[in-house]
Amino acid sequence: MKIVIGRNDCVWCDKATDLLDKKGIPYVYVSVHEPHWLDLMKRMGLKTVPQVFDLVGGYKELDRELTLVDEDQIQSYQEKLNKRFGIGSGKLTPIDEPLIHMEKTNDVS
Repeated sequence: MKIVIGRNDCVWCDKATDLLDKKGIPYVYVSVHEPHWLDLMKRMGLKTVPQVFDLVGGYKELDRELTLVDEDQIQSYQEKLNKRFGIGSGKLTPIDEPLIHMEKTNDVS
């Protein structure tokens, strides 16, 4: 199961969900404009959509997954993720404007 964080009128978000549909991979689509998802993106330093996450499960599922992988594989996977989520690739849709708009509209002062 995957979680896709996206926004309306985002070509890359549509392509991501189309690909998941084509491959028959189940997912839940959520909007970056929902405050808790926006907060998660900010905390993780993510500034583009779509963002696609794998759901592992609880402790037992995590333990099983991690025992299948040795340390070198974990390091290699982490390096791939770091490279994949790098800013400036030009392949992801920037959400800076929506972030600025959301910050202004959520201002409680």
